[in-house]
Amino acid sequence: MESPRSMRHFVRTFSAVLFLVTAMLLADLTAWPSASTAGIAPESGQRLAALFQPGNASQAGRRYGLVILNEWNHEWIPLLKAADPSVRVLLYKNTFFLRGDDNASTVGGFGAGESIDTRHPDWFLKDGSGQRIVFQYYEEVDFYAMDWGHPEWREYWADRAVRRATALGFDGLFLDDLYTRSWGTISGPLDRYVDDLQLQSAVRGFLATVHARVKARDPDLLVVGNVVDHLEAPDLFEDWLTISDGLMDEQFVHTGAHSESGFKSLGDKWEQQLAQVETAERMGKAAVFVSHGAAGDSETMLFTYATYMLAADGASYYSHVHDGSMDDPTWYGVWGRDLGAALGPYRVTPEGVYTRAFSKGMVAVNPRSTGELTLEVRGYRDSHGAAVRTITLGPHSAAILHRRVDARRLIFETVPAAGWPRRQVPR
Repeated sequence: MESPRSMRHFVRTFSAVLFLVTAMLLADLTAWPSASTAGIAPESGQRLAALFQPGNASQAGRRYGLVILNEWNHEWIPLLKAADPSVRVLLYKNTFFLRGDDNASTVGGFGAGESIDTRHPDWFLKDGSGQRIVFQYYEEVDFYAMDWGHPEWREYWADRAVRRATALGFDGLFLDDLYTRSWGTISGPLDRYVDDLQLQSAVRGFLATVHARVKARDPDLLVVGNVVDHLEAPDLFEDWLTISDGLMDEQFVHTGAHSESGFKSLGDKWEQQLAQVETAERMGKAAVFVSHGAAGDSETMLFTYATYMLAADGASYYSHVHDGSMDDPTWYGVWGRDLGAALGPYRVTPEGVYTRAFSKGMVAVNPRSTGELTLEVRGYRDSHGAAVRTITLGPHSAAILHRRVDARRLIFETVPAAGWPRRQVPR
């Protein structure tokens, strides 16, 4: 017959083993990232945005934290918010052109019938010879460029836009085409603006006017603007964030639909765009960082997304567009996965890899245009669940890894509490 002491030892040992098995199972489950809601993984900090066509509205409401829609899709708003009331939906409006086929109305529903074309000829932007700038945004429809710097055009636009947004139930405005230099549609000399600095001053004033008008109407409404070709003015992004609730960079880290070109690299704007994410997070602004790639090119997407994750902290948003189209959204499983709380800012390893550690995983990015970089990553597993010890990153590539449970350490550190002899954990 066993002694009471032996029985107590057995009970302690059995309880410890049971606790160990349970702990290992729970740890393994919790170490694997869970899906997010409303485009946000609360601890990891990443949030996702949908542009114009979010797909299934109920599903999109659970996936995206910010959705930008045209006003003719406003019926999606209650469906999005039924899935998650925290999702913010912004009304798209272009800031600088009028269409000429219905008495010069702005695209998207205000201005029609108000005879802007004949009553306000001074609102139009003009080229160096004093002529209106006419272009075709849609086939067979003429459009006129408008003057961001004209105070009456600013007031008219702000008043009509905020009225439409509030009447249709939007959470704010998305201002497209905030130009930073004479380029594209307005390339060449302009009548009122002799250089890019003067043009930037005019566009900045437009954004500031709209922001002030919207906040006077409702402080909770958001104003987010799309800045066009701003990377040649490095200080502009932070400055314009002070007069808005956020800005879009729609050429983030990779542009175009080809994997062989279009990358921003170390020493060539990549650091500047990463710094923009840091700036937006530090200021608590709803900036939107949009990358581009070919359909099915998950490697390019991963490079851009991991770059964003190096600095994401819960204020800004990420989006990825395929083939230049925003009408067919693709969802990648890696988006919105909860990596746990960030354990600090990103760092650069001696090998030159940009990494950021989280309580449940890590991201690693090689932003160089040439050469492979190898990094030791013991204690992690890849997206397929396989344990990895090292990773090799080619040019413009990235990896997102998840922490795995060290079963040996769990055994050696847990079981001695039940009375088993302690052993030195192998290092």
